Amino acid sequence: MEGSDRGRTDRNANPWRSLGRAGQWFTMTVLTAAIGVLVPLFLTDWFGPDDDDPPAPRPEPALPFPQSRLVSSERVGLYQVEVDGSSSGATDALGQPEDSERSGTTCTMAWDGEEVLMELSNLGGEDPCVYGRFCSAHITGRDWATTKGLQIGEPVRRMMTLYPRAERVKESGEIIRYVLEPGTAPCGQDAEGGLEAWTSVGKVFALRVSFHAGGD
Repeated sequence: MEGSDRGRTDRNANPWRSLGRAGQWFTMTVLTAAIGVLVPLFLTDWFGPDDDDPPAPRPEPALPFPQSRLVSSERVGLYQVEVDGSSSGATDALGQPEDSERSGTTCTMAWDGEEVLMELSNLGGEDPCVYGRFCSAHITGRDWATTKGLQIGEPVRRMMTLYPRAERVKESGEIIRYVLEPGTAPCGQDAEGGLEAWTSVGKVFALRVSFHAGGD
């Protein structure tokens, strides 16, 4: 009797032991789950931003295109047409062209692998293929994209989603041109903007960059 009374006394003094192994395991599981929920909430409330603080802006998603394949009114890949604009800058960025042809003050360079056709000029009498200044580039490769993510081959409706202010400027048969980014000092008699999209049958088939790097 004395041993039984001692056992009951021990269980009353230490209720943890009275739970048994299954009860102890269940209790520890519940406590662990509660701690896992309450501690992060406490830390967030203690160290988190005040309610008056504006929400942090979401970062813009990175475009899945390398810098060497981005086109804008200021660049053709790594070639910064407004900053450099020289023929040597073009070859440094794109490599030696597969073909180059001089006609008077104009040099036409073609990078067949890049699907880029570029015109440079020199009004001072020097060889424009060597000492030329950027005038325009016509880009038809599907791996090129604008800085907003428009690729050649995509439908006009996607272009208008990315460039809702695109200006329709000229039609020639089935070809419709849009100015995506206005430019300054466009080179060429038919140049309308710094970056144009050339479309046909509802799709973009070329991008054109125009800038008179040689000045007025």
